[in-house]
Amino acid sequence: MKTYSSKIVSCIAYFGLLFSLSCNDLFEVEESNREIGGVYLNGDLTWDEQIKVSDEDVILQTTAQLLSSLVDVDVVKEVKRGVEKSRSYGLDEEIRFIEILQPQNTKVNKFAGNNLLTGKLKECIRNVNKNSLVSAQFTGDEMESFLCNNNVQIYWPYLENWDGKEIPVISYSNYDNEDDDVSDVVAYRRIKDISGKYELESFIINEEYAMNHPVWIISKNEFEYNNLPDFNNGEFKKNGIIFAQETTDETNSIKSDSPNEVSLRAGSNLFFLKTLQVTTNHDNWINGGSEFEFHWASLYSTTVIRYCISRSDINKGKKFTLYYALNTNWTWEQQSNALLIIETDANWGDNYWYYTIHWRDDYNFFSSSRHIYHNQFDDFIHGGVYWRDIITSNGYIESFFSDGVRWTMNF
Repeated sequence: MKTYSSKIVSCIAYFGLLFSLSCNDLFEVEESNREIGGVYLNGDLTWDEQIKVSDEDVILQTTAQLLSSLVDVDVVKEVKRGVEKSRSYGLDEEIRFIEILQPQNTKVNKFAGNNLLTGKLKECIRNVNKNSLVSAQFTGDEMESFLCNNNVQIYWPYLENWDGKEIPVISYSNYDNEDDDVSDVVAYRRIKDISGKYELESFIINEEYAMNHPVWIISKNEFEYNNLPDFNNGEFKKNGIIFAQETTDETNSIKSDSPNEVSLRAGSNLFFLKTLQVTTNHDNWINGGSEFEFHWASLYSTTVIRYCISRSDINKGKKFTLYYALNTNWTWEQQSNALLIIETDANWGDNYWYYTIHWRDDYNFFSSSRHIYHNQFDDFIHGGVYWRDIITSNGYIESFFSDGVRWTMNF
């Protein structure tokens, strides 16, 4: 497990001296020791401590500082619209930098005309070497390439709490996903001193602060952008994964695993995921909400449904209505199907969940041992085998609760 010592956290704060606050002028940047969210920052460092920051950390930090220098209310509203669009597609409170810097290739957000943030950010990146008090070890082109090709995002926790006026403070994170111990991060904001000159203020924030004030975190999303469907063009399935969306239709329309997302009427052989409610956060607040995958294995195929729930909705215990088909034709000869639920984490490492599936014909009974692959650091929520006869005898609906996750399934 990777952790950051207090010295390294202070080191990150020291590198707040890195950038000027205007893309046209070079201002002196000063750090201020502040007590925010109950945490105090000490800026006294040795030289050895100052250099313990990786190149990747520096790029993420540089991005946080650049955004701090250019953001205004109009830019914040623009990012808010982008994050809300991501949430409408079942993603987290996020907007990827590839969507900002290369809007012509976007899968999630379609910006009308020239958006403000694209132009402002591109200009600052282009002049990154000219405006740095400590010379950056990368060019503007290298920085833009890194942001676009490494799944870097703006993550905005508790977006719904924004009052429409306050400018976000901007932080960054490059923590390992399995590290749940880090609760405090350095954030930046632009302030004016008594002479009217702009300064970059750095201070420590935590989740309590983010609940009450807007915070953007520059971080790497563990899910590859290339593996997202092209939502803008009506695609909601990619590489065998269905990206679910909340529905308000609670009548007879079930989204099925088909190329055209055909709606089916509920019938005796159609088994579907009805509701999902989560009351426990499964990741550090810095790393975002909880992203779940339901792997439903029938005799003939496996259906995978993915859905992300934000920290705010988890804290409120919000119940989501999904209505996605798990098995469109669960006939009597398929005696059992199996379900694996995981909360996805780092996209590497191999792990397998093993199960036995059962079926029959008019004369014989059969069984087969099988497995479902998932990543090594995924959080295991639930794994079980479901018998058709038992579910139908229980009234054609099943409700379950495991590890802070409650879900219902229905014929």
